[in-house]
Amino acid sequence: MIYAAFNSGIKGTLEEINAAKDLDLELDPSWTYPIFNSGRPSFGYMIQRSSGELRVLSVAMNVRVFDEELGGGKRLNANAREKFIKAIEAFWSKGNTSSHSFIDVS
Repeated sequence: MIYAAFNSGIKGTLEEINAAKDLDLELDPSWTYPIFNSGRPSFGYMIQRSSGELRVLSVAMNVRVFDEELGGGKRLNANAREKFIKAIEAFWSKGNTSSHSFIDVS
């Protein structure tokens, strides 16, 4: 399995969210992606803003939530993408001061 395609899919989604929501989200650079969970058939990503207070959204997903694109790329399917965007909007909404949250978009 080529994990770079999954990573590109997540990064592409973050770029789209950043442009639409005027955010500066990135994958936490202290991790190697994807992060594997030995107890489940899923993997995860740690999302943070590149500036400001350190707050982290942990996102878990199953490989099945990705659709294949032409050229072998991967993209979150519509349902997972909607869950992912809603989780980001909720976590980085005004008034939310949580330092960490977790969501499984599978």
